[in-house]
Amino acid sequence: MCSARKSAMERKQTRTEEVRRRLEDEILAGVHAPGIRLDEAEQSARLGCSRTPLREAFNQLVALGLLVRRTHCGVFVAPRDVHGLGELREAFVELEALCASLAARRMPVAERSAVERQGSDWTLLRASIRQACGNGVLVQLAQSLGTRLGYCGGLAGGPPAEYAPNALEALTRAMAIGDGEAAASAMREGLLPAAPPDARSSVAGRRSAA
Repeated sequence: MCSARKSAMERKQTRTEEVRRRLEDEILAGVHAPGIRLDEAEQSARLGCSRTPLREAFNQLVALGLLVRRTHCGVFVAPRDVHGLGELREAFVELEALCASLAARRMPVAERSAVERQGSDWTLLRASIRQACGNGVLVQLAQSLGTRLGYCGGLAGGPPAEYAPNALEALTRAMAIGDGEAAASAMREGLLPAAPPDARSSVAGRRSAA
């Protein structure tokens, strides 16, 4: 009986994740315009799911900042609000830097050579860093902020090499030798040039003050 309930719960979680991912992709792609109300009955029929996983998916997207809930009115696609984008970007950069620092210190020696081979591929390198950092909460926070930045036009997914030619090389080298401080610095160097000017000055000012 317990096994059956566990299996049912896993299927429910999987369906919720599928619905959330599809809605998230559609919102990011502009399929649902900002300010549009997502009717529960319509979306349930369109996506071929019951209302329970749909509501849970809505809750997750509200937490991500892609949907907003209005009392007695339902859920709406969030506006692409650029106000506060600098602070959001600052938080994202610092979370990514912390991930890199932890990963550099915690990554098993046997995996470091693989990281060196990934040095020219930002996507693979970032995936390795997030896996090696050993903190799922931190990774989830970084991913959530990255999603919000991407939606607001903050270039969260932009490869550092496009903005700072030496960033990938420095980050790869720091990971290879297990230097957490250098890894964090290289991650900031790669991400900050893509940030709005107010975010760059804000982060730089805080580090100098520290």
